[in-house]
Amino acid sequence: MTRHSKNNTAASVFTKAEHNKLKSLYGTQRTRLGADSLRPFDACSLCLCPAVTPVACSKGHLFCRECALKDLVEQKAELERKKKELELVRKEEERTREEVRQKARERVLQQFERGQAIGLIGKRKERDEDGAGSGELLRWLARCSIN
Repeated sequence: MTRHSKNNTAASVFTKAEHNKLKSLYGTQRTRLGADSLRPFDACSLCLCPAVTPVACSKGHLFCRECALKDLVEQKAELERKKKELELVRKEEERTREEVRQKARERVLQQFERGQAIGLIGKRKERDEDGAGSGELLRWLARCSIN
């Protein structure tokens, strides 16, 4: 089998030069981690200092007792604050929903009153044709003050 190009990698066997070229260009570069990137075994996972009165969780993470308690208290306070915010948001949403419901009720009532007034006006025309008076209707419309 002849080679068609210098960088032909279709062959089942790589030459030493091809292998070194692939190794230098592709894949992960292996470097050793320095001492700065590793924390000591007895270091607290929160403050990263050597643990004072060490406490371990069920998964084996090591903490200082003071750091663990301080973190738990902060988390509890944060949860309480978020619960209060959520309650305020829910109350505001409920208030806006109630306002929308009230406006819808008022709109429906106004439409109903207008429909009733139109029906009464139609009846008034019928009464006028029959010769009946329309003084009562005018007084009722004045009381309702329909625009």
